[in-house]
Amino acid sequence: MTPGPETGRYTNVAIALLVVTLVLVASVAGAFALGLLGVPSVVSSESRFAEVNESTTTIRTEVLVENPNPIGLDRSNATITHVIQMNGVLMAQGTRRGVSLPSGTSTRTITTHMDNGKIPEWWVSHIRRGERTQVSIATRVYSPALAESFAIPGGRTIETDVLAAFDSNEARPVNADVPFREGPILFVNRTSAGWGEVSETETPIEATFGVYNPLPVAVPITELGYTVSMNGVRVGNGSTESVRVLDSGQVTPVNTTITIDATRLDEWWVTHLRQNQETTVRVTFRLQADLPVVGTVQLPIDVLTYQTQLETDLLGTKNASGGGTNDRGIETRIGAPASPALDSTDREESPVAPAVR
Repeated sequence: MTPGPETGRYTNVAIALLVVTLVLVASVAGAFALGLLGVPSVVSSESRFAEVNESTTTIRTEVLVENPNPIGLDRSNATITHVIQMNGVLMAQGTRRGVSLPSGTSTRTITTHMDNGKIPEWWVSHIRRGERTQVSIATRVYSPALAESFAIPGGRTIETDVLAAFDSNEARPVNADVPFREGPILFVNRTSAGWGEVSETETPIEATFGVYNPLPVAVPITELGYTVSMNGVRVGNGSTESVRVLDSGQVTPVNTTITIDATRLDEWWVTHLRQNQETTVRVTFRLQADLPVVGTVQLPIDVLTYQTQLETDLLGTKNASGGGTNDRGIETRIGAPASPALDSTDREESPVAPAVR
């Protein structure tokens, strides 16, 4: 069938519109290239922990973008990427595609998901670096219309000192209800601790107790046990047998290794976020000794219980007004602003970051 005059007319109009569109697109792109129009830029980005469950931590990031041009890039299909690293360990990454960039200042939100299984790897790096973590955050926006990307780096340094309060020269009596003895059985005159050789699965604490024996005879210490908990999650439990013999009238150093099971730390992480990035670290001890006449006894050594607080602000928005964690911490979600509605061209991708081993 031969096309009629009307068909030809519509075809010509369509071609003309296509040409005009291509010219406009080329003109806009050329204007950006020549500097006649401003190039959009990332003004700032702000990340907050939003939700956490047994396996995944959700991070919501608001990106403030400035488009100085009188026209928006609604059809540019811009892409936002967000990456968070801690001591070089990739913790989370996400991508949001098809983002429009209206004229002026606008906020775009991207959601990323972190695999809680990465927490042990980060913890090991934190201890190996002297309880120090460098948090690196990179937010990047790419627009095909500009044939370039613009980014803003961010980050902060986190330092903790979990063992500081363990060092003490306070003399603490160890009492026990045993026959033929009044007053303390032993005295713990000093305590000290430091990190041992850290592995991918274990974080050892090398602890030393200066124990004074006031009895007229030597006292063999047959077992020194410990339990470590972080926000109630048991992350360590063990004992050292045949520790030392405490000579009469002497202060004897008693050494033990307290081992934290790093593979349990992903479970601890959930409690840490739900309690506003705060953790109570608690180490309790149990002591078994052979006393003359009495025999083997378990000595109550509550005086050796060690407790300290571990607090972090990994994303720098913990106490920020208008968002961040609240006094109760995370239950299902914390006070991060709700994501703006996605328009018809906006699509969001937020894959769990792949494991880095």
